[in-house]
Amino acid sequence: MQLRGYYPSYVLNEWERRGFNIKMEDGDLDVLREGTCDYLGFSYYMTNAVKAEGGTGDAISGFEGSVPNPYVKASDWGWQIDPVGLRYALCELYERYQKPLFIVENGFGAYDKMEEDGSINDDYRIDYLRAILKR
Repeated sequence: MQLRGYYPSYVLNEWERRGFNIKMEDGDLDVLREGTCDYLGFSYYMTNAVKAEGGTGDAISGFEGSVPNPYVKASDWGWQIDPVGLRYALCELYERYQKPLFIVENGFGAYDKMEEDGSINDDYRIDYLRAILKR
């Protein structure tokens, strides 16, 4: 609603089905329509693969039903490193809302090793960002 300026019909239908009565006063719809956001900011870290109902698999990273995806690498903490997933997220969000997108946080955690000169050689992060930008 904050991006489109109106409640989608499926939301209104669900409210009606549940017996919710949202009281709208004169001018409320105009306020909603005129008060939309200029852009959508979001954080992206990983994708999750899920098991089929009745399937087996260990949950990873605290997401119930998640299983390791054998087609992507994982971070030291088991988070799936999936640059293609970010591309899918960008496309889906833009198609849905038609607003500029602002990635406010992205990356992955890893154990950093400080060099003797105090620097951190983190080519793995550079490779990750390069893979995202190539998409």
